[in-house]
Amino acid sequence: MIRRFCALLSISIAMLAIAATSSNAVPPPQLYGLSSTTTGGTLYTIDTSTGVATEVVTLTGDVSTSGVGLAYMNGTFYATDVRTSTEYATFGTINQSTGAYTPLSNQIDNDAWRTLAPVTNSVFYTVDVSNADTLTKITLSGPGLTTVTTTPIGPGLGTDIDGLAYDTTTGVLYGTSDTYLYTIDTTTGIATEVGSLDNVSNSVNVDNSRNDLAWDWDTSTMYFNVGEGNPSFSNDSLYTVNLSNGGVTHIGGNGVTNYGIDGITFVPEELPPPPSAPEPAATTVLFIGMLGILGLALRARKARSS
Repeated sequence: MIRRFCALLSISIAMLAIAATSSNAVPPPQLYGLSSTTTGGTLYTIDTSTGVATEVVTLTGDVSTSGVGLAYMNGTFYATDVRTSTEYATFGTINQSTGAYTPLSNQIDNDAWRTLAPVTNSVFYTVDVSNADTLTKITLSGPGLTTVTTTPIGPGLGTDIDGLAYDTTTGVLYGTSDTYLYTIDTTTGIATEVGSLDNVSNSVNVDNSRNDLAWDWDTSTMYFNVGEGNPSFSNDSLYTVNLSNGGVTHIGGNGVTNYGIDGITFVPEELPPPPSAPEPAATTVLFIGMLGILGLALRARKARSS
């Protein structure tokens, strides 16, 4: 009986180990970008080793995208400065399978939220360029996180910030202008210069307001992308950024025409499904299984002895 119990226990442990391994598998990371265009934006993946962009889907339901921000949160893409009419830019979601754009909020007079940085599952930061370049907190609430609340922070950044990304390792918010890297105080809304985005060793001079940052939390790498191609400045390209001095390293061109990609975000390569009921931990399942097998063994032994 003891042998039988041990054999059943070994099989159970092996099956649970296989199940735990498959359920906890993490998909490889992927960088995404959104283009600016007068005829409607396009979502791309960007190869972080070459900089080359590959089209995923063209947006529907939009008229144009200009100076966009892009973020991934809760299994969903969010974007700013997307126009569904000629009157207002909007903040909304993108269906990465169909390209359908759904506005959540009009930006009204704030037609220049050029960037979007995800922080938690309901909070983003953007910069309201039309309001003295003020750091602005976007909070989602309500059923389906579809209620949008904006909170200005401080009197203005003191400089024109075009890209934002939140370093999840250090808790620091970074920003870029067309020439400099900054840290941004999320309490006061003030930007502090870190250094020039010029990389002297590679003679790369980044000078373009259509740029954005994205933080790769897996490798602790900050990516920087510039749209609106300009061959003399190696624009329409992907870079990495040295966060200690602002120096950039050119990876390669995106190969995207028109205004190029100027909103980027880092997400899993395989987007996770909507959250479901939590599964019990593998150790809990194993413990319950062991108790069940032990109970059966004891019951059988008792029956034999009687």
